[in-house]
Amino acid sequence: MPWIEGSYEETPQTLIDHILRDRRWCQGNLQHLNLLAARGFKAVSRFHLLHGAIGYLMAPIWFALLVIWALIGKGKETSALEYFSPANPLRPSWPDMSEPRHVAVILVIYAMLLAPKILAIVAVRMSGRRLSDFGGAVQFTLSFLSEILLAILYAPILMVQQMIAVFRSALRLQRGWAPQARDGGHYRLRTVALTHVLETLCGLLLSAGIVAGLVSLWLVPIAISLALAIPLSALSGLHPPASLALWMGSRETFVRPQIIETAQGYRRAMAAYFSGQSAEHSAAE
Repeated sequence: MPWIEGSYEETPQTLIDHILRDRRWCQGNLQHLNLLAARGFKAVSRFHLLHGAIGYLMAPIWFALLVIWALIGKGKETSALEYFSPANPLRPSWPDMSEPRHVAVILVIYAMLLAPKILAIVAVRMSGRRLSDFGGAVQFTLSFLSEILLAILYAPILMVQQMIAVFRSALRLQRGWAPQARDGGHYRLRTVALTHVLETLCGLLLSAGIVAGLVSLWLVPIAISLALAIPLSALSGLHPPASLALWMGSRETFVRPQIIETAQGYRRAMAAYFSGQSAEHSAAE
């Protein structure tokens, strides 16, 4: 019910915390597949259960498409896959994927990624809200473009992590529902590197193939994202300056709801109270 106001839940403070939460969500959504054949559900309820699971099952499919695309290369001469002769009808020949088809595939992938964000702009206009509530037209455009840039950078990383989450759930390696670190965890470089070793390896292999002229240039954005997974993950936990945070400003950034002002006032009062109690306790000792 998006019209209910006054309810807020912050996103995890780091990419690793987001991944840990996503693994729990993946396990829960895949468990819903067991309910599809259960009695008593209406068709729309079954669709919602299936839709939630498909949202995670698409990650391995996208990754498989990426691998096949890279193996096919830029054409028949650079394909790592063997093309079989039509003279042998018992063996199928792998279909050629020309450069125009490369363009079509990448456009479809990024259209699926960006379509919800474009529809959100339409929704803003249809809801009657004004661009001044978002800092004005220039600020709104800056926030929108910044979000698109970050989505393109982080989407391939999340694709790989969601694929890992699917396999962890399928192999029953994901156990328990430990609570997430609401204030964000502090992770050493070794932990960050181990978390993103698969993305980094895939990104480096893709980049090497592109430099060697074996892989299509249209995979450059995905290769950059995957190769830089470790520094991007480390940057996700940093708190940017206020001026930089405005680049991704939401409506609440510029028109702060009263409930947020009240909550922050209570938090400051509580912090001051406990600070005073701690000072009195130290003086008594």
